[in-house]
Amino acid sequence: MKVCKYPGGCEIENQKRFDAGWCSVHRRRLVRDGDPGPPGLLRDPTRVCKVDGCDGKFFAKGFCEMHYARKRKGWDMDAPRQVRYRKGQVCSQDGCDRVVSAKGFCGMHWKRNHDNRDMDAPPKTRNKQLQVLDTTVYRFTDGAGRLLYVGITFDLDQRIAQHRHSQPWWDDVCIVTSHTEPTRVDALAVEAAAIRNEKPAHNVIHNGVA
Repeated sequence: MKVCKYPGGCEIENQKRFDAGWCSVHRRRLVRDGDPGPPGLLRDPTRVCKVDGCDGKFFAKGFCEMHYARKRKGWDMDAPRQVRYRKGQVCSQDGCDRVVSAKGFCGMHWKRNHDNRDMDAPPKTRNKQLQVLDTTVYRFTDGAGRLLYVGITFDLDQRIAQHRHSQPWWDDVCIVTSHTEPTRVDALAVEAAAIRNEKPAHNVIHNGVA
């Protein structure tokens, strides 16, 4: 096992690259400054970003990597941190089972949201068979019988998993009921009518909230 030849012992852990007997950190300092410097790293591993409320790891000039990039590009330093979506997570739009592309939406709904178009319009697709597939209408109810949410999906298990991981109200769900409509268009109509008439707590579209 190679060991850095720093006098008195090198304190930099997990070094895998060596040159002329030095670890990569001390070799770089030696070539750049003519002095290998202190035995350990110059950065304090506990140091955090200087932006109020940010506990991100220090990266450069007092900032974490995200705020350093925003500072360089002149972006809003106080903007909320973007949510990173897991690979395979489905679109957050009611009744859409497509994989997330950006900002919680699939490509189609992200484009509609960006252009301020109708988010609830049926998808325009060359695959006409999609519109005639059996579609599940599902309902979430709490222990007191209060309707929490109504939605549609082609894959109920996947949609439930998405709600479980993304919705803060999921712990209130006690009962899941569902039925199948012969086409997506029929399911959308049933969903819209249920939301307008029964006012589920957490639906936005058709519920007079948006």
